[in-house]
Amino acid sequence: MIGLSTINELCDIKRLSSINKAAVQLVPYLIYQDDSLLSTIKCLKWIVQHQELITRLKKASKYSSVLSDERFIKLERCKDAFRLKTHDAMELEQKAKLVSKKVFINNELTSSPIVLADILRSEIIESRLLSLPYVMSNSEVPFFLNEYDKCSSQSSEYPAYFADLITYFYSDLLTCGSFNEAIAVETPISAWTYCHNKDYEDEFVETHKNLLREIISVLDLNEFDESSYEEIEQKILNNECLSEELSESIEDVESFSYTQENIFLFIKSLDLSSVELCILSLIASIFSLSEEDKPFYYSERNLIIPVTIDYDFSQTINEIQFVSLIMLFGKIIETFKRNKNANICNQG
Repeated sequence: MIGLSTINELCDIKRLSSINKAAVQLVPYLIYQDDSLLSTIKCLKWIVQHQELITRLKKASKYSSVLSDERFIKLERCKDAFRLKTHDAMELEQKAKLVSKKVFINNELTSSPIVLADILRSEIIESRLLSLPYVMSNSEVPFFLNEYDKCSSQSSEYPAYFADLITYFYSDLLTCGSFNEAIAVETPISAWTYCHNKDYEDEFVETHKNLLREIISVLDLNEFDESSYEEIEQKILNNECLSEELSESIEDVESFSYTQENIFLFIKSLDLSSVELCILSLIASIFSLSEEDKPFYYSERNLIIPVTIDYDFSQTINEIQFVSLIMLFGKIIETFKRNKNANICNQG
């Protein structure tokens, strides 16, 4: 529960910022009853619109319980990462309503392979093609439809068959990313390489620049052909093959002995606005996708999302939910793009 002193602070801030009483109750960034996308966006919109007030309060060291609230800090980080300005506030709300109406119905990723297979089949039959290009190529469509029919015909065992079908596409996604190359999947090693090749540091680079050294630190290099960290680093940067034993050991460290896969999703800008990428990042933060402290990073117009796929399904998401996540991101991205194209046509 929120304490009375915090309520008093919020009411005082409300008076200072002259918020329209008909529009919100108290200050929305802290007093909201659910974690829905629209509620979260309303809070972020308030922060964007009242940044000058927030800056003054910070300088005056006032209202610390409000300004140190973890939800406030998370949303202010979004504002800073995507450099949102006052003029972005209306777009935030409009795009969030668009996504909530058409795509993002609830705060859950489905664990049902039957549901995912049905969605993909419907897109093929109805030619809607929202998430389909993110999961499979055109040449794989006949294979998928044939396998779907086989799964459906096995009435007593079909849930297991559908799981095998979705897992087939999961394996491709994990190896290659989305088929249309809009979402890349990077391992910890390739993410470290990305950091190393940057000519300046941002939040992602600062956090992960020592990732390779952290992985190697748990290994005994006396057991491998490569005798030093520097040798391993140069081999990776020069695209040289590591010894088989070392490669296998690194994979073990990355995946916690085959029970997890730690990866990074690189969602490319795809002509999306910073507001649209921000909304994607907030949706990612709704789910428990990773054990990392931060649910997203924004680097060189890449939205980077750490993901831990847990095959024991204990803390994060499993492989079926990962496919569901990619399909969800695909639907959101395509909804943004189609809305933008529709607006252009209407203006013409």
